[in-house]
Amino acid sequence: MRTGLDRGRRAGAVASLTAWALLLAAAPQTVPREVAAAFADADPDVREEAILGLRGRPSQAELALLRQALEDVAARVRRAAIERLADIGDSQAVASLAFALTDPEATVREDVVYALARIRSRAAMLVIERALGDPDEGVREAAADVLEELPGEPRRIVDAPPLIRYD
Repeated sequence: MRTGLDRGRRAGAVASLTAWALLLAAAPQTVPREVAAAFADADPDVREEAILGLRGRPSQAELALLRQALEDVAARVRRAAIERLADIGDSQAVASLAFALTDPEATVREDVVYALARIRSRAAMLVIERALGDPDEGVREAAADVLEELPGEPRRIVDAPPLIRYD
């Protein structure tokens, strides 16, 4: 069957298409202006609703907004971001949740432990093991409970240094 392009031209066309696909994949993805504005709104209710309104597989730009929300002044906004990251459940979510284990509020750090338990990846379990060294007893207990309740072989419990220093 003849396609009208010789072998060299076809290979060149495929290479060009591949280069364009890689370029498009690497291009920064954006979020609608309204969504970005909601994440930056002064009202924590609006910021929380913006997080809860994200559906499906997030773009890199949306993941960046969720990571920023982990540092929000309102704990409920941080909790909403934690829940959404747990819903995503991939390695980028685990890395962001690991960062959230440094939250100043112990109850938020407990939420992180339970969010990581929902992901159930090896990386998530390693982060939960680190929470065993948290300065707050409630966080340590949550981590121990999660690790005990997981099915399968007994988990190795490690002595981890505290994630937060209060010197």
